[in-house]
Amino acid sequence: MEPVIRCQAASKSYRQAGIHVDVLKSINLDIMAGESIAIVGSSGAGKSTLLNLLGGLDRCDSGRVIVAGEDLGQLSDRSLSKLRNFHMGFVYQFHHLLGEFSAIENVAMPLLIRGLSKRNAFARAQALLADVDLAKRANHRPYALSGGERQRVAIARALVTEPQVVLMDEPTGNLDEGTAEKIQQLIKRLNLEHNSSFVIVTHDNHLANQQQRVLSLHEGQLKEIKKRPENKPSEAHGA
Repeated sequence: MEPVIRCQAASKSYRQAGIHVDVLKSINLDIMAGESIAIVGSSGAGKSTLLNLLGGLDRCDSGRVIVAGEDLGQLSDRSLSKLRNFHMGFVYQFHHLLGEFSAIENVAMPLLIRGLSKRNAFARAQALLADVDLAKRANHRPYALSGGERQRVAIARALVTEPQVVLMDEPTGNLDEGTAEKIQQLIKRLNLEHNSSFVIVTHDNHLANQQQRVLSLHEGQLKEIKKRPENKPSEAHGA
């Protein structure tokens, strides 16, 4: 079985205050269909940078990231946007909902961008809102929703296109403990029900330990600290 994302010897560096900083050093990672992965590490370790490379939001200095058989480094910005729309979902620490639109409009947006009819897009969006227990809040705008509700809308938006993989950056980072636990259980359920892969960058050890695999990013390199169950031999390795 081919991985949904294959990261091969991917490296990324920046210049900060005139100093060259190697953020990621020859990262290798295979993400298989339906698995959930947590990436942990200290602040500034490069976790969000890695997530951006996996999602085609940034480009490798060397190495490559392959999604759906496509080398992201070889795609135009337009082709990248189309690939993300069809194969990926994104959830951030700050939900990034569009304030002028209702919950159902926010969730339907990726399908409308794809060209789906409003009727079909809204039907799919309503089904996803029901999945995250927000069917009765579909017509509320973000300001009328709680923090946990806004994050659930963002998760529904990420899943509405039935992506192969959902990339999440600190999805519980701004939530209280009780709401964070509900989001954690929701992620687990949606992973099982939709068979989408989840890659979660988090400082939340409880959330991390609930995933099938846990990878630690330290000094630019990945180390697997919780392996995939033995009946699914590990495909990932650090450089």
